[in-house]
Amino acid sequence: MKGYPYREDYMLTHDIDWFFCHNGHAFHAASNGGVIPKEILSGMNSKIQETVYGMKEPEGVEVEINEYYIRNNVLIGQQNNAKDIEKQFTDYIVSFSAMAKKGFISLDRKEGNEYFWVARPKELGKVRVDMFDKIPKFEKMPVEVEILLD
Repeated sequence: MKGYPYREDYMLTHDIDWFFCHNGHAFHAASNGGVIPKEILSGMNSKIQETVYGMKEPEGVEVEINEYYIRNNVLIGQQNNAKDIEKQFTDYIVSFSAMAKKGFISLDRKEGNEYFWVARPKELGKVRVDMFDKIPKFEKMPVEVEILLD
């Protein structure tokens, strides 16, 4: 894929975090082995990653988890016993919750180019992402991305 800083085989076999803004909200997306929009990869994504990973989680930010969707669409088929299910659920949401505490609506890729929200701040817009002005902004979503926010 010409113009991408990652080889296609690398991009399709790695879970790469990428960041963008849309409609005044900051998003974190985990690629889960999917194609990432050129507008993201040709920019400063690695610098944004470093900065975001180094951000401290603010105190008192409540996070909403898309529990119903995750339990019925992501963890389905992985269910052994109740204890295993809870561990799988808890392990799955850890990094997404951390991003939500930092002010991002945190997304994971389901299949194709369809993303769904995993975690988000309960009070959207109340948590300001420190580097909001450095994150790529989209007036309309790239063709590579379809987001399920409900």
